[in-house]
Amino acid sequence: MSALVTGVVIMIVAQNTVVSWSVIRPHVRSFERAMKECFIPIGQWFAEETPSETVIAARDIGALGYYSERKVVDLGGLVTPEVHPWLKEYSPEELTDRYPSLGLQLPRADYIVYRSKTEDKIGDVAAFYDPIFTKSVASLGISDTPGETYYTVCRITWHP
Repeated sequence: MSALVTGVVIMIVAQNTVVSWSVIRPHVRSFERAMKECFIPIGQWFAEETPSETVIAARDIGALGYYSERKVVDLGGLVTPEVHPWLKEYSPEELTDRYPSLGLQLPRADYIVYRSKTEDKIGDVAAFYDPIFTKSVASLGISDTPGETYYTVCRITWHP
């Protein structure tokens, strides 16, 4: 009986090891690279280049909020509850694209960190977003659409 239990335990440990090294570890490495090359530098840019009262809108807020030390409007709705009702009407992508033009009762940001799958996507919303710089991530490792993702820091132009 103990040999059977030992055999089952060895098989479970072996399976977990294979899954960890072949599936989980590559995604963790990819996300770690994205943090170091994209998200942290963007947050640090805000900390160094903007006044402390600056408000930033974004869909990926973790490192951005931490490293920028600025207020962040979460267009994904995780930490900005005012966004929740609008996510029933608009997808996060639509909300990001149309944030200044919708006239929604949301906090008004000075900047947006615009996420897209194509580098020139910002051209579609250029009337509202003035691009400052772009950083890219080879793969987020957590997305159902693999490949390069672009994060463009833009100043928001609010039209009356």
